[in-house]
Formats: sequence, structure tokens, C-alpha cells
Amino acid sequence: MSTVFVSHHNDGYHKSTKITDLNTMDTLIYTDDNQDYDQIKEKIIELNNNNADYSEYYSIIYPIDKDKKKMKDLREELGIIINDDNTVVLPNGVVLPEGISSIFNDITDREHFEYLMNFADLLKKNPYDYAKNSLIDWIMRNPSLTILPDGRIKGYRAVRKDFKSNHSGYGIVNGVEYENDHLDNTPGNIIEFPSFMIDHDPSQRCSIGLHVGTLEYANDYSYGCGEGSHIVTVAFSPKDVVSPPYDAKQSKIRVSLMEILEEINPGEK
Repeated sequence: MSTVFVSHHNDGYHKSTKITDLNTMDTLIYTDDNQDYDQIKEKIIELNNNNADYSEYYSIIYPIDKDKKKMKDLREELGIIINDDNTVVLPNGVVLPEGISSIFNDITDREHFEYLMNFADLLKKNPYDYAKNSLIDWIMRNPSLTILPDGRIKGYRAVRKDFKSNHSGYGIVNGVEYENDHLDNTPGNIIEFPSFMIDHDPSQRCSIGLHVGTLEYANDYSYGCGEGSHIVTVAFSPKDVVSPPYDAKQSKIRVSLMEILEEINPGEK
């Protein structure tokens, strides 16, 4: 026997549907003030024919609330706490600065959570507090960036047609030190630059260090790399972030180590 009572009303001016949970007497009322009333009514009739639970009616009338509840339940189950000041406390004790809370609010599955936990574990290893906060802000400002399964971040670089960096300088490629050269950004290479040598001042727009940009920034920068230039994706760890320059709408960041992943077509993500 169904524990839900459904009734439909039409007074000649307005139509409405009333759903009542007979166990709790909770009530939902859906009216034709909503443009999708007829579609929702058909779904309600189908649920009623199938003796559906009250929660199923609720989920089609308030789908967003259902998703929010799912996210909240998962956060509670996993031990994620979002404070009133929007800082995030993780089960491993890591406290992430405000700004990243919206990402954790959107967690809908365990796999996504694992990505973020890996990210947090790497972030706590960064010795510079200002770099941690700057990185969070940089990620939130730039939706083309992606947190990878291992917790690293995927960014972008524009390089010359020979996959060399546009500017020359010091660097370490696959363990080999180069004093003053255009560094090889061929996919598969790992490029390093000692963090103590990198300019930590974000007001210096073009300075010493390895730069990773957003997709938009890399696309724009590729024009300065000459004919036949490439755009490559790179992965860098939160622990290796030094500073994001304030220029170009904060669309690039300086890091001390990155792995070149693959070449992409301009405009591809």
C-alpha cells in the first residue's frame, strides 16, 4: 500500500498537484506557476502508479536540493568540514584556505574526492603560505585548469616549433643542467628550476622561473613563439608553486618543476 497521497486540482484559473507523505504528513505542492508543470505532473502520475516513496517525488520537484543533499551527505561521510569562514578541514587534518570551499561543496563522488585529497596532500608540502593561498585563488579564477587524479594541476605552455622555450636561461631537463639555453619542452620531459632562484615577487610580471599558463594565455603567447609553434599541456605539483605574477589577469604562475604531458591543437582543452 502506498504511503503517499497525490491529488490534482484545477479551479479554472490555476492547476496544482499536492503530494502528502502519510507517515510524516510532510507536503509538497507544485503549481502551474512553473512552466514545466505539465511535464512534472506526468512524472508524478507515473510515480504514483508505481507506489513511489515520498523522496522520489521530492527529487523531481527539487532536483537541485537533492544534489545538494547528496553532496552534503558525502562530505559528512568522508569527514570533510566546511567552516563558516569557508576554510576546509580535511580528514587528514589539512586546513585549506577559503576560496576552495566551492570545489568541495561540489563533490558528488568518491573519485573526485580522492583527486582533491591528493591535491591537498601535495599542497601542505609547499613551504610558502602565500604560494598556497595564491594557487587556490589562481585555480578558482581559471576554469581551464584541471586537478589531475594524482593531485597535480594541468596547465599549458606555448613553445617554439622545435619544442624549445621561447626565452633562454638556466634550467634542468631530465636531470641535465643547462646554463643558458632554450629548454626542451618535448612531451615526456621533466623540467626543473630551483625554487630559491625563482622570483617570488608576484609584481614582477616577466621574471626568473618556469611559467605555466591557462589555455587562453598559452594560445595568446603562441603567436610570439614564431611560425609552427606548439601548445603543450604540463602537470605541476601544488608543492612546487612559487608565485603567480599579477599581470595578464593572473593567467600564469611560476613553478619549480613541471612535466610536459602532450601537444594539443590550439583551442583544445
